[in-house]
This record gives sequence, structure tokens and C-alpha cells, in this order.
Amino acid sequence: MAQQNQKLTIAFALVGTMGDIMPFLALGDRLVERGHRAIVLANDYFSRAVARHPGLEFRSIGTEAAFHDFISGPAWGCDDEGWSHFLRIGIMPTLEPLFEAVSDLAAEGVPTVVVAANYAYGARAAASLHGLPTLNTYIQPAMFAAHGDHTPGEYSFPRAVKAAEDYIYSVLSRGAGARHGKISATLGPNEQFLGLWPSWFKAPEPHWSQNTALSGFPLIETDVGQDADQAIEAFLSDGTPPVGLFYGSFRHDASFFERALQTCRALNQRALVICRYPERLPSHLTEQALVVPRAPFGQVFPRLRALIHHGGIGTVAQAITAGIPQLCLPEGFEQPDNAGNMADLGVGSVLPKDAPTEEMTAALETLLSSQSVADACRLYASRMADDNPWDLAVDVIEDAART
Repeated sequence: MAQQNQKLTIAFALVGTMGDIMPFLALGDRLVERGHRAIVLANDYFSRAVARHPGLEFRSIGTEAAFHDFISGPAWGCDDEGWSHFLRIGIMPTLEPLFEAVSDLAAEGVPTVVVAANYAYGARAAASLHGLPTLNTYIQPAMFAAHGDHTPGEYSFPRAVKAAEDYIYSVLSRGAGARHGKISATLGPNEQFLGLWPSWFKAPEPHWSQNTALSGFPLIETDVGQDADQAIEAFLSDGTPPVGLFYGSFRHDASFFERALQTCRALNQRALVICRYPERLPSHLTEQALVVPRAPFGQVFPRLRALIHHGGIGTVAQAITAGIPQLCLPEGFEQPDNAGNMADLGVGSVLPKDAPTEEMTAALETLLSSQSVADACRLYASRMADDNPWDLAVDVIEDAART
């Protein structure tokens, strides 16, 4: 571990959505508690979330308007065209701002560790160029596949990521690199990897970097400091535990909610619909269910009967913690891998994103009645309770300064 009396500057280079970023803010809190300086490099949209963590500094790498263009645009189509938009709208605009921000920190001449989240290529390139230790940190296992073999198929997310990296670094070389020095797409000697999940969820594979550590799931509410509102509390208290329905933070498929609600009705289950934009749902979907724009998962999930969702890693982890069965209908990106790892534990099932209601109904009925699923849910909920990912992750960040 790094010497406790050595103050480090930790630069969190963050590109993504709120679910991607919140775990890093909590890690920053713990680093500040250990006497370090933590700086968040992110889009202006996240400045308010960072402000709720008084010890953290914030530096902008983009405007809030640009972020809304990203999350409301075609980048969330989980196919080759969607990935091209994700690359163009979500990643490319961050390259030079991250590169310049990390270069500025390097110029300060103080011990600095760059914690680069998914897609923070500009930060990685600058850290490599200036010889700063870098901890490439991922919240889901699928991203590691971009650095090794992938499963052939009609569309492969890891293949798409890997193919994009050469282009990304060529753009950096023509831009920021032309002003600062040669930029390489190869891993630097000071680069390490940290996976924010436990080994029992996804064990390291041979093609992963040897400089890889796993910490466990660092759970944190995306709605920090908010209790379940009165409507949710009244609904949960007034009847049998409902089935939760959730399909991600930004993209909402009305067909998913319609089929999921029909599934609940067929099995005489109450339903709690968590939809960021409930006004976009057809009015008939709100009958016989409570529809809310958000909910604190850590408080609400333990009171659910089961969860039907899209396979986001944070949602998977919260449901495992709550000890409830999961039915996943992943759309794309890393979601199929998250859902597959979950199903391998025996705590849920996976169906195609367009599975018909009848198939969903049969799958949920099996999950609710299965003793083996109930046993697996209890087992892994207990493992989650025993894990302490925060201290381990902070230890890994401090150790990175020794490279």
C-alpha cells in the first residue's frame, strides 16, 4: 500500500452515464478520507452530483447540452450503427478535453494516479505520454473482452470497441498528440486494471492483463440521499411484494413495459414500474401498477418479489444484493454478458429482448417457484453482505502510485 503520509492526486476520468459514474464518486470520498486529493474530470451534467461530495474537485470536459444530445440520440441503438453514434457523440468529443486536463495535472509535478473509466481514452493517452500511473477501471466484465479474444457473431460489442481504439488514437495523434508528443495505442508500462465486481461473478480469464485486480461490486444509489417517496412506500406496504420493472436510465422501450406488465397480470403479480420518462409510456400501461420515474434501489429492491430488467451491471448487482430472482432481456452493448454471468449463478434467467409475453410469463413463473433459484439468491446475497469492495479498491488505487 502507498505510504499513508504521502498525499496523492487521484484524477477520475469519467465518460458515461450516471450509473457508470456514481461508484467513482464514492471511491473519491474514501480517498479523501485517507488524506488524498480527488479530482473528477467529467461532463458538466455531473457537476451537481459531484457537489454532493464536498471533498471532491470538479473539472469540466464538456457541456451539459452535449451530454443530453448524447443520451437522447441514436447512440443507444445496440447495433453497429448505434455504436458508431456512441463513438462519434459520446466518446470523440471527450478525447482532447481529457487529454488536456490530465496533461495539466502532470505539469503540476505532484504524485498523481489517473483512474480511467470506460471510454476515457484521452486520459489514458495523456497519462501514458507523461508517465503517470494509470488504473483502467471498469464496472462490467465485458469491457475486458475488448483486450482479448471475442466470441464471433453477427454483432460483437468487444469487437466493435477494439476496432474503434486504433481510430481513436489516430485522432488523438493528429490533434493533442501533435502538440504534446507521440501517442501510442499500446498499453503503457504504468497501466493497471481494476474490475469493480467480485471474482465469483466473473473470474479473470487468461487473455486479461496480468495487472488486473477485482474489488467486488461497489454499490451506491444513483439517487443519493433520497428515500423512497410516499407513493412507493404506500404501494409496497399495501399488498404483496410486487415485481419490479426497469429498462435502464435513458432509453425506454414501451413494448418491454407492455409485455412485462402483461406477464405480471397473467401471474397475478403486482408491478412497480421504474421508468425515467413515464410520460412517454402509453396511458393504458399505467393501469394496475405504480409507475415512478426513479427509486432508491437499495431500499426498494429487497421488498420486491422479483425484477424484470435490461441487464445493466448496477441493476444486476443491486438485485443480487437484495436476494431476488431476475429476468433479464438485454438489448446490447455489455448487457448480454452481464445477464449471462448473472444466470450462471442460478439467480435468474435470460431471454431475447423481443421475447413474447408467453415466454416471459413462463420464465417468470419458473423463477418464482424454483427452490434452487431461491437458494442461489440467498447464497449470493450473503456473499454480497460479506464483501468490502471499497477498501480493496482504494488500496489498489494507492498501490498504483508505486509503479
